[in-house]
Amino acid sequence: MNAARTKHARAGITLVEILISILILGVGLVSLATLFPLGLLRLHAASRLTRSTFLSRAAAADVRARNLFSKASFVNTYITPWYITASGPYDPWVQDVNASTGDWAGGAYRGLGGNGIVTNQAVASGGAFAQINPGPGLPVAYDPLWWMMVFAQTNGSVLPSNTQARFATGVGWVGPESGDGAVPSAHGLQRISNFNPFYAPANNVVNPYYVSNVEAIFVSPEDYLTQSPHNEQVSPIVGAIPQASPVLPELTVQGTAAYPVPTFEYRYSWMVTAQQVDSTNGTMYHGDIVIFENRPFGFEQVQSPLGGTVAQATGETVVEAIFGYSKTVLSGTGSVGYGSGANRTVLMRWPVTMPDPPIKVGAWIADVTYETSAAQDYAMQQTALASGIASYPNQRCHWYQIVKRTEPGADEMGNSGYRSITVTVHAPLQSHTLMTTAGVPVYANAALVSPHVVNVVPREFETR
Repeated sequence: MNAARTKHARAGITLVEILISILILGVGLVSLATLFPLGLLRLHAASRLTRSTFLSRAAAADVRARNLFSKASFVNTYITPWYITASGPYDPWVQDVNASTGDWAGGAYRGLGGNGIVTNQAVASGGAFAQINPGPGLPVAYDPLWWMMVFAQTNGSVLPSNTQARFATGVGWVGPESGDGAVPSAHGLQRISNFNPFYAPANNVVNPYYVSNVEAIFVSPEDYLTQSPHNEQVSPIVGAIPQASPVLPELTVQGTAAYPVPTFEYRYSWMVTAQQVDSTNGTMYHGDIVIFENRPFGFEQVQSPLGGTVAQATGETVVEAIFGYSKTVLSGTGSVGYGSGANRTVLMRWPVTMPDPPIKVGAWIADVTYETSAAQDYAMQQTALASGIASYPNQRCHWYQIVKRTEPGADEMGNSGYRSITVTVHAPLQSHTLMTTAGVPVYANAALVSPHVVNVVPREFETR
């Protein structure tokens, strides 16, 4: 009887068992909770990749269907009145100016330069340039949306005097070149457009380069704002519509024509960095469609970490870079060469007086080394050729995605006034930094860091 009573006396569970159960349940709930933020991050990444892929296809179709790269639209001074200096009009795809108030006669060029004008004979210390400088054209940033937004913010004024608003300029951020002590080759690409905000088509004739088309072309069509069911929509045809639809675009009346157009939120937008395949043939181009998320649009005067005030487009941070960084430099017959075994390694460095740039795994950077002076361009090419090694172009724009990086820290070059970081990129470098056998850059190269770039898609373009 005592044995039977002992066997059935335990009718519940102990406090220890309850605590153990709570612990197991807590671990499970915490593990489950961590999946939600991770899932949201993965969902956001998948959404960005999907949206950017669709937008890149739409962008390529727009370039082709609207003939956006038509050579005639850039050399026509009525449509694009910006590309003209004292020497006459010039073609920004093959010609550049050597200063904000300079003339294209002294700027870097490919092909004949200018508007096909043979008399452009830039002279350097090593002699005169040939009439034809073969190879591809100059890299440019085709960015009508930026120009339209900045134009709207400034109420129709252009920009501060002596300012070109170039894309990814590093002037004031990249230090003087060690090779010649001159201003570094970080002037930035020409930010070009063929959408003239002052140009109005006559007789209501549709003009593909009319500025009102910019928003509909360069912003994702999925980014329009929907109507609010609490606000009346006004139609120029039927008047007020008291019951708006929350699934239809928000329509606003534009200009004296009083026609409604969608309003966009600008979450995803695009631009193109490209160049002519052949400087003497203005029908074929190759480059990259650059997709942005929440891109800022603005132009501001900011304090340079090297001293003074410089003009800079918002969200375009440029630092000095060594493409192909290595402790070992392979030289030719002279004292300069390129880093050995570093075909995917980039060292980026910046003054300690500026905040660390947002350099993260998965982010995109661009080699935006760009020299505007024809004479300096010639001298830099001769430096490499004199050592018996191939010379890389001194005007370029190559995009790379970061796959690995170190932590920012003391400068690898040993300069106490700088910080640096070393990154590994997803593809072999298309251009390398020229260095001395001691591992010091001969000419400073530049890299763009923009956290707003979410995808870069290579494309080939053609015009009619």
